[in-house]
Amino acid sequence: MIVIEHTGFLDGDYSTRILQMAGQVKQADGASPLNEAAQLAITSDWSRARHLLALDDEDRALVGYAQFDPRDASAQFFISPEHRGKGLGTQLLNQLIVRYSPATCWSFGTLEPARKLAERFGFEQTRQLLLMGRELNEVPDFQAPEGFTIDTYKNTDINRLVKVNAEAFKDHPEQLSLIHI
Repeated sequence: MIVIEHTGFLDGDYSTRILQMAGQVKQADGASPLNEAAQLAITSDWSRARHLLALDDEDRALVGYAQFDPRDASAQFFISPEHRGKGLGTQLLNQLIVRYSPATCWSFGTLEPARKLAERFGFEQTRQLLLMGRELNEVPDFQAPEGFTIDTYKNTDINRLVKVNAEAFKDHPEQLSLIHI
């Protein structure tokens, strides 16, 4: 039997187990099941995130994980690859909705079972994010325009960096309010 436990703080053992399972999910699915903010919330003591642990009642083995972020009412969750197809995703998503009523559930990848689960609970795709990159084997020669200097980052740059980032992404839905602590 699977039990779901709710907590606001994860001890180091659970943090490690969750991140290990997230790695297994990434390997199986080709995409990480958690974004960077969710990963940081797993290991931090400052996060306000709520955690749901799907545990095997007999041996307390972790078989699934969900996280609710109250800052933007969003959720992320995953089931270990070997425990899929048994209704655990339905159970976790139901618990998320009953307890926290997330407005958004993130999905990193386009897995058909995840899409069908989301649709059953009334979620619909509102947009698609693309991560694009390229190899940097050869860096083209570049000269800064007159009046500009290209330099490496220094800790004294943080306030200007946060200000420029906030302005550049002020209309981005996930930006929230980036601040320097």
